[in-house]
Amino acid sequence: MDILGIDIGGSGIKGALVNTESGKILGERVRIATPLPAKPEPVAQATADLVRRFDWHGPIGCGFPAAIHQGVALTASNIHKKWIGTNAAELFSRATNCPVYVLNDADAAGQAEMTFGAGRDRKGVVIIVTIGTDWGQRFLQMDTYCLMPSWVTSKSAAATLNCAPRMRLASVQNSRGRSGLCALMNI
Repeated sequence: MDILGIDIGGSGIKGALVNTESGKILGERVRIATPLPAKPEPVAQATADLVRRFDWHGPIGCGFPAAIHQGVALTASNIHKKWIGTNAAELFSRATNCPVYVLNDADAAGQAEMTFGAGRDRKGVVIIVTIGTDWGQRFLQMDTYCLMPSWVTSKSAAATLNCAPRMRLASVQNSRGRSGLCALMNI
């Protein structure tokens, strides 16, 4: 199945068609600037503009820089505080006239990495650290997420990582040829 994948960030909104069985990006990625201030309606309209560029009328998966519960933003990181309490899934669905599933952007990266990337077929714990306008992190074991709170600083996260004697960092490359680090730990 093909979907339109969208990543809403503090400085840019990116979109690409993605095959959900292979994890492959189909065609070119399109990036537009995130409206400033990044309030709900302007971001929804910019997202709708991006969807129109693809002439897309099907399902959309959207990574979003906030804690998300059942489509509702519970926090606001690098976006306007008016997002808190907003049902982002409903807002984007109305703006695009497409069904939209919204989840936290680091959760989306973690799910993709566990399904198609360095975490595939791994036993134990895989730690995903996402770095963009902001940074997020996820500890993943099988189908269970162990979330680090957003207030954890990079210094305390490094201390946590140093306490894991059986962990190693693996250099990984995504399908677009971009490199990064993935922390792998067997317990």
